[in-house]
Amino acid sequence: MRRLLDDGNAELQRVLETLLSDDVDISVREIARRHASLNNASAFIRNPKRLALIREAQQRQVDARHVKLNPESRRSASLSELLERRSLQVAKLESQVTALVASHAACVRAVMLHGGMQALERFWAEYKPIADAVRDLGAIPKGAEVIDLPRVGGKL
Repeated sequence: MRRLLDDGNAELQRVLETLLSDDVDISVREIARRHASLNNASAFIRNPKRLALIREAQQRQVDARHVKLNPESRRSASLSELLERRSLQVAKLESQVTALVASHAACVRAVMLHGGMQALERFWAEYKPIADAVRDLGAIPKGAEVIDLPRVGGKL
């Protein structure tokens, strides 16, 4: 039986590692060009061990390129896009809260103008939970005078 050149495939593994580290496309022809003793592609294709080493290196190259190019650029872009969308959502919600507080204050003023204290008492009797929620949110403007109405006859 004829002895194989590069029997342990040490030279082949060296060539494959060089191609991987240099990010050169791994092909049988490129390996044959760089291999010291095996100069034709059939020496690699006909040997199952060598072919398996080449296919494994090609898969490693595909994986390395995928990790290098795709996730980082996509991930950072998607994270920055997500952050920007969330910031816009927060700004929109803050403006909605401001508008709701202003409309709430306007409703209280309107009730006071059209019915005085009795109308305000009736108004608060129906909307006490909302007023408490506004107070808990800290949405009452600074400097606003908040009057706790006494309960009269079991009503607010």
